[in-house]
Formats: sequence, structure tokens, C-alpha cells
Amino acid sequence: MEKQINQLKVLVRELLTSTAAGLSHQLKLIDDIQRLGVSYHFETKLAEALENIHSRLHDGDLDLYNDSLRFRLLRQHGYNISSEDIFKKFKDANGNFKESLIADVQGMLSLYEATHLRVHGEEILEEALVFTTNHLELAISQVSCPLKAQISDALQRPLWRSLERLSARNYIPIYQATTSHNEALLKLAKLDFNLVQALYKEELSEVSRWWKELNFEMKMPFARHRIVECFFWMVGMYYEPKYSVGRKIGTKLCAMATMLDDIFDSYGTFEELKIFRQVIERWDVKCCMDDLPRYMKVYYHSLCDVMNEIEEELEKLGMPDRVHYAKQVFNCKSTVKHLNRTLEILVAHRNFLRPAFDVFRDAHRHGVVGYEIVQHSDEGVLLEWGFERCGLCRKGQVNTSVDFLEDMMNKGFVPDSLSYTSLLNSLCRKKQLREAYKLLCRMKVKGCNPDIVHYNTVISGFCKEGRAVDACKVVEDMESNGCFPNLVSYRTLVCGLCDQGMLDEAKKYMEVMISKGFSPHFSVVHGLVKGFCNVGRIEDACGVMEEILRHGEVPHRDTWITIIPGICEEIELLKDQARDYLVEAEWLHEGCTPSMEEYLPVRVQSVGVCMTVVFSLLGMNDNITKETFEWVLKYPKIVMASSFIFRFMDDIGGSKHEKQKGDVDSSIDCYMKQYGVSKEEAIEVLDKQIVDSWKEINEDLLRPTAVPMYVLLRVINFSRDVDLVYKGEDGFTHVGKVVKHAVAALFGDPLPLE
Repeated sequence: MEKQINQLKVLVRELLTSTAAGLSHQLKLIDDIQRLGVSYHFETKLAEALENIHSRLHDGDLDLYNDSLRFRLLRQHGYNISSEDIFKKFKDANGNFKESLIADVQGMLSLYEATHLRVHGEEILEEALVFTTNHLELAISQVSCPLKAQISDALQRPLWRSLERLSARNYIPIYQATTSHNEALLKLAKLDFNLVQALYKEELSEVSRWWKELNFEMKMPFARHRIVECFFWMVGMYYEPKYSVGRKIGTKLCAMATMLDDIFDSYGTFEELKIFRQVIERWDVKCCMDDLPRYMKVYYHSLCDVMNEIEEELEKLGMPDRVHYAKQVFNCKSTVKHLNRTLEILVAHRNFLRPAFDVFRDAHRHGVVGYEIVQHSDEGVLLEWGFERCGLCRKGQVNTSVDFLEDMMNKGFVPDSLSYTSLLNSLCRKKQLREAYKLLCRMKVKGCNPDIVHYNTVISGFCKEGRAVDACKVVEDMESNGCFPNLVSYRTLVCGLCDQGMLDEAKKYMEVMISKGFSPHFSVVHGLVKGFCNVGRIEDACGVMEEILRHGEVPHRDTWITIIPGICEEIELLKDQARDYLVEAEWLHEGCTPSMEEYLPVRVQSVGVCMTVVFSLLGMNDNITKETFEWVLKYPKIVMASSFIFRFMDDIGGSKHEKQKGDVDSSIDCYMKQYGVSKEEAIEVLDKQIVDSWKEINEDLLRPTAVPMYVLLRVINFSRDVDLVYKGEDGFTHVGKVVKHAVAALFGDPLPLE
């Protein structure tokens, strides 16, 4: 099939580059290629053709159909052309659109589609919308298919607001019924649709298995389980085959975000939600977890796992040679997780403390977990557990443990390496770094030479407390004692120095690290590059990159663009979501209806447009820069406009269902109470705001744009998703006929080829 597609692409490309056909033929061909869903095969040629059309904007005298089509195609691609200059010729002496245009139904439909690219202040297009809508509604009963179907679909949802792949599925049979259709283009559209559809089915099968393995339907039955709908949403965000990884990542994150919404919106008590927000805010699995109900713990642990999986997937894309390290970390965490569970059970009973020590030491002796158990333990260091359970010390009184250990040594007991590791870690966690360093120095005198784990524990402790200079001294001590730094030592030290702004020292240690044969970890390179960029030392940042490349290493994708790692962006966005959700929960808890001024800043952001757009950018292979992510996170006009569309369409669609206990007041409720109007009047105001928001989206699309067009399209496509799913109903919460039909069209039976 792919070979046949490639042959057909050659034929269609020849049609595009042909100079024999006139302008009207070229406009129709470009429109057909786009509407049939195969434009992604010809992006360069289409851009060249449109640029050529724009350069000859005032050549020739086109009719209503072609003038409207040219305007729409150019506006869709960001050309800021004047609607007044193009359409004023279709008005009569009284300033009204000519009555003679009414008989040209194709032209009227073309003008109607063009009006949806209007921006604020384009009165001629406002008039054209009213004119064409009124007459197309009358004409629909007077024409036959396929024109009748096209008018009906357009009045329900114009092309500019339609999902591209779904629109292609609907247009293919219409194009086939047209006598002037091109056979090669038609066949290409059908084969391409079926081939891409098969890819969608594979992706959907994969994310569905992932969701089933999480078993959320059993663990959280109160929540919306919408994995198919989330995948459908991401196909709407970007349908092209090259974004396969992005669709899967976005689907998983959207599914998790939906669960978060339901926890805050429908199920959690206000007191639970306040604690849960703190957990997400700190992004620390140990923070306040004991105070949470089981279902929140389940969700949060699953969220952390998903983040780790996605981080690994992104590293595969940008740094294939680092997969080895990702696997190492994954395996380590998995082993620690199971070991910790065993230890938790044993130490819960005082009589089983000795077996717990035996399990811990046996694992350490065989190298199963080693040092990592100290770093990953959910309950703290086992030695501290033992002291506390046996009543030898009270919580937070680590000095008691030190005194106890000293007393045992005076009686002839020689602690083993693991005991020192545990105690050093306890001291560092309690920020008693001076005592930790003194204990490290006494170890050799007491007959136990400090090893790499002991030194690394203290180095990490100093770095975490912003004492990287003291950490450097520990490195010097370990080298003088014949123990040489390993990858963890250098990585911890360089990152610690970077955090304190000691970039030159950090760079020196990175160079030493490389000279010793260690491959610099992602965090080392990224920390240095980001640090130098933040203080305006771009040449030094480039020097770090050159140094890495000289030694055969390929910097991570995120480092090339000096961007905060994608997962960190997700975490920050989810924190923001949790903050907004908590405000909503507080309104509900207090039983108050906020004013529109209070409502909009919270509820418009909590719909998650910004979050979902960032999710979609993570999996894109295009040049997504640091500036692009920062632009999205600042809620530019186009993102805010899309958020208004989502918020108001969701509220209007949801208003058709009876309000349930636990539902937050909608914008309709707030507007009615604040301004003393009826429900119908409030909806009319919000509908106007939706129309205005589309104009603002169109304005941000005009050249020159703040970010590349392929980034803006993510926001536009999100708004198209909203228009399909929420127009007239909340089709996500209450999955109805429209969404079911759309899902079946994209993921159901393939198109017949004959």
C-alpha cells in the first residue's frame, strides 16, 4: 500500500506544479488536497503555491466562489489580506450584497466558509455571514446531494472549526461524487485514510491496554474513564502519522488529568483536597501521604509512574544512547519498591525486626539495591526504623542513635558498612551535616574505611543544603584516602555547584569527570547549559555543548533547546490545575456563587487548554524551543481565547443536564446572579463571547506570528475538538451520538477503495 501511495503522490505533486491550469483550477486543487486530508504530504509545494497566489493577489477578476476560496485559503495560512478590498465589489450601490449572488449557491457557500476567518472590525464579513446564512438555510431544500450535504454540514460546523481528519472522512465520498474529481487524488486520499486509520487502531490498542493495566475502573469507579475519548481528542490535536508518540503521550496525560479533575470536582472532601494539593504542589511521594485516603494515594503513585514512563519515552526520542541509564533507574526503582514493601511488613512488628535487618543486609550484600535503598525508601532508613521501633531513640533525635552506636563501639562492637551508611543518611536528612562529616572522618579510626556510598551520602547532603564548597572538600578527602569519585559523585557535585551559580567550578568538575572516562549525565550537561544561558553566558553554554560533542556524546534534545525537561513542565502545569481545582472546591464547600470577575480567572484556566497544548508539544518532532513552551505558559491571546471557548461551551452544553450535587456553579449561574438576567439571556451573552474568541484566534494566526504555524495549529485544533464534543451538549461526560459517530468514523471500518 505504501508503494502505491508514493506513486500517487508523484502524480498529485505534478498536478500542483503544473502551470498549464488557471488560477481557479489551482485554488480548487489546493482546497481539495487539504480537505481530503493529504496536505501533509505536500506541505512545501502547497506553501510555494500559496505564496505565488498571494504575490498575484490583484491579478484577474474572479467570481464569488473563487474570490472567497482564495481569501479563505490565504487567511488559513496566515496571510493578512484585506476583506474589504476583496469583497466590496460584490455589494450594490446601497452597500448591500447583490441580490444576484443568491442564485450562485456554490459561491454563497464559499463566502459563508470564508467569513469564519474574520477578525474584529471586519464589518463586511459580519454582513456576509448574516447574508449567506439566511439564504443557505433557504437553499438547502432546493438543491440535491452532494451540495445539499455540504450546506447542511457547513451550517452545523464550518470547515474552519472542523476536525481535519473527520472532515476528510466526510469529504471523500462527496469528492468522489463530483464529476470533475481527479482519480489519482481520490485514490491517494482513500489509501492514505485507511493506512493512517490502521496506525490509529494500533495506538488506541496500546493506550487501552495501558489503561486496563492501571485498573482504575476498579480502583476509582466514581471517575470518568474516557481513554478512547482522550485518544480521539489527541487525534484531533494532530492527525499526521509522524506524531504517533505525541498522541500516545498526550492520551495518557489527558486521561490522568481527567481523573484529577474528577477527584477535585466530584469525590474528594474539602479537607482531603487541601492535603492532596500540597502533595501535588511538592511533588514528593513522602509528603502528607499518610493523611490521604487510599484512592488518592493510588492515583498519585500511578501519576508518578506515568511521568517516569513518559520521561523515558522522551529520552528515547532525543537521546537513544541514554536508554541504558533509563533502564537502570527503572529496574532499581522496581526492585526497591518490592523490597520496601517486604520491609514495611516486617518492621511493623517488633518481633520481626531482626529478620528485617537480615533481609536488608542480604540485599545490600548481593548488590540488589545497595545505596539506592537509602535514597528510595518510603519510610526512612531501616537502621532508624530499628532504633525507633525498639525505643532507643525518639523521632528526630538522631543523636541518640549516634550515642548508641558510639557506646556499642566502646564495648567492642564494630559496626558494618551498612550501619554507617544508614546513620550518615539519617544525619544528612536531619541536616546535621557537621555531625555527618565528623562521623565520616571517625570511621577509618574505628576500623571501617569509608567507601564510595558513604562519601556520596555526605556529598549529597551538603549539596542539598547549598553547601557545595563543603561537598568539594569531601571529594578532596575521599581522593586522599584512596577512594575515587564515581558517576554519582561527579553528577551530584556538578549539579550542586550549578544550583549555587558556581558555574566555572561546575564546568571544571565536568571536564575532570569526562577525563576519568565517565559519560556526563543529562542533568550535568543540562544544568550547566541552562545555568550559563540564565546569566547570559551563551558562548560558555555553547562551549559545554562542543565539549560534549568532541567526546562522542549527543546532548539531549531538551539541552539543545535549553528547555526545562518536559516532565517538569507537566508537573508545574498539574500543580496549577490542582490550585485552580482547589479554589473551585472551596467555592462549593462554602456554598457561594462567585462573581464573573472571580470565576473567570480560575475556571477559564482550569479547563486545561494550556496544559493539553504543552502535552501535545512534548511528543512533536519539530523544532519546539524553550521560547515556545514559555510562550504557551504565559497564556497568550490565542490560548486564552481557546480557554474561553472551552469554558463557555462546556457550561452551555452541561446546562442541558440537571445539576448534580457537587457540581460547581457554571458561568451561566454566575452571570445570572450577578446581572439578574434569565438563563437564556446569559447563554446569549456567552455565545457572543465564543464568537469573539474565535476572532481572537484568527487574529493571532496572521503573520508575523509569535510562534511557528505548527504550534498555533495545536491551539486551533484543540478548539476544534471542543466545538465537536461540546457543541449543544457535554459530549465528554455524557458521551452522545455525535462523539460516538465521530469515533466510529475514524477508528471503525476502512473506506472502500472502489
